[in-house]
Amino acid sequence: MSTDVLVIGSGPAGMQAAISARDAGAKVTILERDWQLGGILNQCIHHGFGVHFFRENLAGTQFAEKLRESLEGIEIRLNTMVLEVKDDSVVVASDRGVEEIECKALVLAMGCRERSRDSLGIPGSRPAGVYTAGQAQRLINIEGYLPGKDIVILGSGDVGLIMARRLALEGCSVKCVVEIKPFPGGLMRNVVQCLEDFNIPLLLNHTVTRIIGKDRVEGVEISEVDTSLRPSGKREVVPCDTLLLSVGLIPENDVVGELVDIDPVTGGPRINQFFQTSNERIFACGNALHVNDLVDNVAREASIAGESAASYSLGKLEKSGKRRRVLGGNGIVSVVPQWVDGSSQVRFYMRAVEPMKSVNLRVKGTDIKFFKRFIRPAESLVVNLAGKRIDEMGDEIVFEVEKEEESEAEERALKTYVCTLCPVGCEISLLDGGEIRGYQCKRGLEFVEQEEKEPMRILTTTVYVKGGELRMLPVRSAGDIMKEDMQEAMREAANVLAEAPIKEGQDIFVFKGVPFIATRSIARKGP
Repeated sequence: MSTDVLVIGSGPAGMQAAISARDAGAKVTILERDWQLGGILNQCIHHGFGVHFFRENLAGTQFAEKLRESLEGIEIRLNTMVLEVKDDSVVVASDRGVEEIECKALVLAMGCRERSRDSLGIPGSRPAGVYTAGQAQRLINIEGYLPGKDIVILGSGDVGLIMARRLALEGCSVKCVVEIKPFPGGLMRNVVQCLEDFNIPLLLNHTVTRIIGKDRVEGVEISEVDTSLRPSGKREVVPCDTLLLSVGLIPENDVVGELVDIDPVTGGPRINQFFQTSNERIFACGNALHVNDLVDNVAREASIAGESAASYSLGKLEKSGKRRRVLGGNGIVSVVPQWVDGSSQVRFYMRAVEPMKSVNLRVKGTDIKFFKRFIRPAESLVVNLAGKRIDEMGDEIVFEVEKEEESEAEERALKTYVCTLCPVGCEISLLDGGEIRGYQCKRGLEFVEQEEKEPMRILTTTVYVKGGELRMLPVRSAGDIMKEDMQEAMREAANVLAEAPIKEGQDIFVFKGVPFIATRSIARKGP
């Protein structure tokens, strides 16, 4: 068989790339190794997705549902494993056997994989009870099983932070989150709503140096590290039955071999503004390109990658102009795209080396600068450059960080809040005299005012399903509930049995006047 655009992967990047390619007039096929579409979003029951892309605060499962509903006219091949990527075709294995699919353009959207214990070299035996955070997330959110009861989490990436909250809500004792660096690896809003809300300690400048136990984990040895990230001698044994690893993600690109140039910093292909790799017929987006902090950015990238792939397959992709390299300078560790052709407007994604306050993100050798109140390595810095400004530049575009003086208002802050209502995670200061500063929208102001009166939260969890294709149904509160009521709501959810078929958005149960709704659809299991 043959197609115009072939997309590998059906997570948010794959589905949105396919939608954009179809809308641009191409014949599109999606290849997915799993039995269902959605990728990692199928186990992401927490909210905070889609605020920018859909203008709604959605659970990850709802984000996937919206994309699934938009795939009309796209051929979908489930349970299909890619064995080899050739110059103009892909070899796959499925229930049809091994076959070769020809394509004019290929989009890489395979996502990323977690770093395992083997990559860390932690001494100890190999007892049961050691999981990656993503494995534990699947166990609890899809399979309905707890990985353990007394938990230590190594690494403060977003999945680890989110699992700390999820396990605490399920009644587990999360002893601590251990982070080798002097700053968190995840978004600040997740540090606040996943750790601080549940009084879970975050041990910075620490790591796990030994796993204790033969048949099952019995404890871990935690050591303080020095500025070289080496254990410094101060050690403590923490009893636990489970260790979760949230120690980084690696873009999944093994299948493409040497067909594209890989950036050693991001781990993904080097691309231009069209998300076109060094192999002109191959495009890349999402976490297969570079690990993103927000699914909204993944979908935005995929929109461009899919449209560009369609244009290439139809012979309409604009010819390249002058090529300029894109580099990270002082304070910037990586930038995507790595080069630009021509002089169209380009959105750049970059990561900072370390957390800083009150900085200018500058384009070296120009008057272009963007003020940032905070920058953090866990959060993408996203800026747009107009085509006219790019056309004025030389052979290189270099982004760098320049420190600014902190304002007097920062020094007068009595209390600081991190707003959890959207991914921006504004740090908002309550100043002496009652003045509130630092919010970027009205909702940030309302958040601080509400926190001062009575903290409110969206609660996401799962309930059991009767007669469905899945064992567990993800649900969320349709509105805020009081933070102090979250455990009571969890106890009520534990007694709910939802009967399939279930439609996303359907009311499942009501807690203190607040409906809990399904965040994905589940079909009835066949005979």
